[in-house]
Amino acid sequence: MFRTVLGADIGSANTRFALRGECVSAATAVSPEGGKAIRSFGRDAPRAGGRVCPVREGAAANVELLALFLSETAKAVSGRRAAGSIDLYLALPRLIPALRFNAYFRAVQRAGFHSLRVLNAALMGALGAGVDVFGEKANMLVDIGAETIRCAVIANGGLVFESAESFGSTAVDRALQTHFRTEHRAFIGSRMAEIIKQRMTSPLFVVDGRSVDTGLPVSVRADGEWLRSAAEAGLKPIIRFAADSVKALRPDTAADLFDTGVTLIGGGARFAGIENLLSSELGLPVHVAENAEFAVADGMRRYLFTDASLAGRLRPDFIDAEDGRIVRRREDAC
Repeated sequence: MFRTVLGADIGSANTRFALRGECVSAATAVSPEGGKAIRSFGRDAPRAGGRVCPVREGAAANVELLALFLSETAKAVSGRRAAGSIDLYLALPRLIPALRFNAYFRAVQRAGFHSLRVLNAALMGALGAGVDVFGEKANMLVDIGAETIRCAVIANGGLVFESAESFGSTAVDRALQTHFRTEHRAFIGSRMAEIIKQRMTSPLFVVDGRSVDTGLPVSVRADGEWLRSAAEAGLKPIIRFAADSVKALRPDTAADLFDTGVTLIGGGARFAGIENLLSSELGLPVHVAENAEFAVADGMRRYLFTDASLAGRLRPDFIDAEDGRIVRRREDAC
């Protein structure tokens, strides 16, 4: 039977799929119908009511619902009628804890896919973002998701360093929501917070929300400079995480970053001005990948469908940046 190859980068807010000709995105959400069924999934779930997010902080919070989400979205984006005709490639961090990996594995099993292979999320993100993965000089990649942040340093086709924490761009959302609640007596939602983050350079904002005092809809005018200060408070953990990651590198590896810099990917990289804040703190060149949200999926598409030689050239194990020596080995896919 003919089978479809599909890559998936599962996030707390959105899941990106890599197909032969394109990459597509679906909101990581479902509307359960009781038992083992769902009414709707993806971007249709909020409209149906009872929205549930089966992934929280980079982990499968509900294996059963994640299995239903993966099965339905995979069939929808691939055009297949059954998950059993799909070979799934899943992008996961190299250092994912065993319990989290097992939860994803169980979800894929319950979804009914024909097979599962794991690809290293950092290497896929670097490929998709156009980072020189095979160069001798180290490159740093920071992936800012909604509820997770990951940092990886890559050289000679493999990982030199990797770290992760369970926080992300939603910290900025909470900082903005707190600002409006305390300073303007208004509640704002996550969608409005996302709009503000992407237009942070505007001098003035007209923001729609709900009054803390009356509970009725309200529009408020907010000074852009004040909002930037509030948002930057939410960015402090992200900046501190990136700085700590640089400090953990060997001196020669860290020195390479003066030339290669830091590449930001993930939805949180779209915060206006984040590259300037990080560059000022780290003293290094920082830029946002053009395809920041889809970098991992684009890397999977290149690996699975475009460049067959990558499978033999990428090195999934941690390596020494200076001589390319493998320093830790684990049996799995790259």
